[in-house]
Amino acid sequence: MTTEINPNEATQYFGEFLYKVDPSHRVMLPSEWRQEGAPVLFTITPWPLDRKEYLLVLPPARWSVFMENLRKQSLSNESVAIAERLISSRSRRVSLDRFGRLPLPPELVKVIGIERDAQLVGRLDKFEVWHPDIYAAAQRDTEKAAAEIIRSITV
Repeated sequence: MTTEINPNEATQYFGEFLYKVDPSHRVMLPSEWRQEGAPVLFTITPWPLDRKEYLLVLPPARWSVFMENLRKQSLSNESVAIAERLISSRSRRVSLDRFGRLPLPPELVKVIGIERDAQLVGRLDKFEVWHPDIYAAAQRDTEKAAAEIIRSITV
């Protein structure tokens, strides 16, 4: 059963999922991330820019927020220009196929080291694609850091 999404509300990506990557570098998205009205177009970029640990996947609404923040910067700011060049040269736009599979660009899969399995991790209004072993290592000691952030933003 699919639940219709309010068009004024961004799709939310919750949970962690381990999926196989097919020989064409496609990975199935969880069914709850593919509800009627959910985005089918995504921008994928290796993230963080300096370490390239995972693929950050941004639906159109989140990509728009990112772009708007960049647009607020001065055109003469060379650091912003460098970041824009890096992001635009490494990012790719992809669409889900009719079966709900996300194509992972081969050059990005290679950078992250994803081969047979991909760990999909929801991040509220965006999600990540990790090599499962790298994700497991990155999760060590993260609860304390997350708890500190949550304490600082709660009222």
